[in-house]
Amino acid sequence: MSWALIADSSCNLRGYTPSAPDTIYRFAPLKVNVGGQEYVDDEALDVAELNRRVAAEESATSSACPSVGEWADRFRSADNVIAITISANLSGSYEAAIMARDLVLEEDGSRNIFIVNSRAAGGKLELLIVALDRYLTEHPDATFNEVTAYICNVEQSSTVLFLLSSYENLAKAGRMPKVAGMLANKLNIRMLGRSLVLHEARRRHSKRSLDPCGKTDSKAATCSSTMSSTKRPQRTSRRALPPNGRLQRQPFFHVEACARTTQRRMVSS
Repeated sequence: MSWALIADSSCNLRGYTPSAPDTIYRFAPLKVNVGGQEYVDDEALDVAELNRRVAAEESATSSACPSVGEWADRFRSADNVIAITISANLSGSYEAAIMARDLVLEEDGSRNIFIVNSRAAGGKLELLIVALDRYLTEHPDATFNEVTAYICNVEQSSTVLFLLSSYENLAKAGRMPKVAGMLANKLNIRMLGRSLVLHEARRRHSKRSLDPCGKTDSKAATCSSTMSSTKRPQRTSRRALPPNGRLQRQPFFHVEACARTTQRRMVSS
């Protein structure tokens, strides 16, 4: 039986070759729109040029997740497929992967496809892919359910710490006041944040999704921080009405009180 380890391009890995037998790695590219110009996040992307364009652009940049067709093309690569997406709270990549999974399984019900909501981006997806590759190398006879249970355990027992070196993009996107962003950059304030499990208000639950930790014989399964339901839950707003009656923006990440201001004489990193 062949295996495919798939991620979207929020994963840091490019040109990765798994060591496990009969296993491939592929990724589905996201797109970044800067000032009306689209950049595809693939091997040919000039990251330095993209960063220069983002810094020079006054308006907020936007992004687009991989299409259903792009996910479906990658899901047809092997008999057993495990796909890992950027957090469902940050992108529609997870939802697109769910739709692609259902599409491919309608074509060929003999495949096994499992979707993991990483609840993060970047390094955590890389860790999950490498952990999967190592597990398949050490357990070549593992069943599909054993592999999915393993990766769910790894995902749910891990967290992400992140450090912001600039607040320009947050200010441009309206995630923080522009004055606060400008002062934080001028004073060289650095914040260490930790990602938390939040309600996935944007997520659309598939009717075929069952146990989030793979403890099911279903061909179509997902891994997330909350158990899927056969009934579509009511969608909730990202904005909550506090007791004072004023709407406040809810952050994607809880940022702990770990900010420190460096001396002004120090050179900004």
